[in-house]
Amino acid sequence: MEGKEDEYSLDGTKILVVEDKLLNQELAKELLESQGSEVFIANNGQEALDILLKQNKTVDCVLMDVQMPVMDGYTATDHLRKSEKMRDIPIIAMTANAMRDDRKKALSVGMNDHIAKPFGAVELYKLINIWIRKSTSSTIENDVIEDNIDKLPKVKGICTEQGMKVCNQNINLYRKVLKAYFISHKDFESQYLASSDYEETIRLTHSLKGTSANVGAVEISTLSAGLEAAFKNGESREVLSNCFESLLKSLNTTLSSLAEYLEQSSIESN
Repeated sequence: MEGKEDEYSLDGTKILVVEDKLLNQELAKELLESQGSEVFIANNGQEALDILLKQNKTVDCVLMDVQMPVMDGYTATDHLRKSEKMRDIPIIAMTANAMRDDRKKALSVGMNDHIAKPFGAVELYKLINIWIRKSTSSTIENDVIEDNIDKLPKVKGICTEQGMKVCNQNINLYRKVLKAYFISHKDFESQYLASSDYEETIRLTHSLKGTSANVGAVEISTLSAGLEAAFKNGESREVLSNCFESLLKSLNTTLSSLAEYLEQSSIESN
């Protein structure tokens, strides 16, 4: 099963997760805590600065999202590296992009490495261990067993296999992530249409791309990437409108199916 090939302990480590999306916060927190980490959360780069510099919180590693409101991850890292106490603390960039330029930009501001969303749990554990120079191995706990395969969510537009891989085959965590995904994006259409700010619109689209990849909503993630690229490339309103309509159709289909699944799950648990 996934997670059995390379097993890395994070027992006793303290990790700051800098991420603005609740879904990604919850996913990272549970994955890291399951391996023994003490996890702190910052909602943006400014909060990370406050926690690390003003509150003098000591951590072994920082997982830094790069696109956030208030202060992005690149700016926050640049500020952190100017502090003597933060010059050698590993900072790992988290982004929905896997392009060489993204890695290059992350390294240029002082980040140690880069991991692209969606990432597998073991991939994350291994990368953190590399940078905090830990070598102790332990068994990664998995809540899912073969008899539970029929209990996996069946939602239109979602590849359960990919979502479970991201959640380290933990079916209970995957269900929580799916619920958080629904809550986070059920109002995407109204938020998108109400936004008059270029950067905010891109941030909404970028966020949907990343979280969709995490839960296994491959088509939505791909269509979100297309809309984001259309904005950045300065495409016409017609092109943007077509991209948005295609994305919205796919998103609504999946959200409708997911709502049915969540409602049924609630009934069965009562």
